[in-house]
Amino acid sequence: QKFIQREVIRVCGEFIGEAYEDSAEVFEMRDRLEASISTIGSEVKKIETPEQHAMRFISDLDERIHAKKHGSILNIPSGYPNIDALTNGWKPKWLITLAAMPSVGKTALGLNFARNAAMAPNPEPVLYLTREMGCDELYENLVSMESHVALDNLMTGDVSEEMRQNKIAQAVDKIMQAPIYIEDVVGMTWRQVRALIRRYQKILIQRQR
Repeated sequence: QKFIQREVIRVCGEFIGEAYEDSAEVFEMRDRLEASISTIGSEVKKIETPEQHAMRFISDLDERIHAKKHGSILNIPSGYPNIDALTNGWKPKWLITLAAMPSVGKTALGLNFARNAAMAPNPEPVLYLTREMGCDELYENLVSMESHVALDNLMTGDVSEEMRQNKIAQAVDKIMQAPIYIEDVVGMTWRQVRALIRRYQKILIQRQR
């Protein structure tokens, strides 16, 4: 605890001096400050005993066995049964890379993964960051998926009043209730992207309280 206190004093002292400079890049400085504060004490890691590792493994295994018997997904569902059968759903701390040739539907598939997780029976918050399509384009894709109205029809406005009032309105309402957030990060540095993610984390933690 004393180490963390000293680190807070050191980091804040450095940034106080920088903040007084008229030439300071305010937004870049804010992002660096957030990053520095969030990493304070991260190297202070609790040591786990072999017994703790073993107990956690047994507990996790029992949960998997129970889920398998009842045909349920233990982790975050992808929405694709064949994938979920192999992985038992997306697990915490996993990094999943979706790779394929250009123009074969990577964005649509990734958006489907996000939609399925956010609209599962036990929904998981999803932050979808895009460097290609704009937020409005992605939202159109989401509405098309949920309403089963062709994307071309939505883009051109070739939609009947009945379709507008029923399928599309219901789809928009369902998406609006789901914890899925879309952000356009074109032109942002990775440091700015990390700061954006941290802000979303704070918002979601506050809402859960």
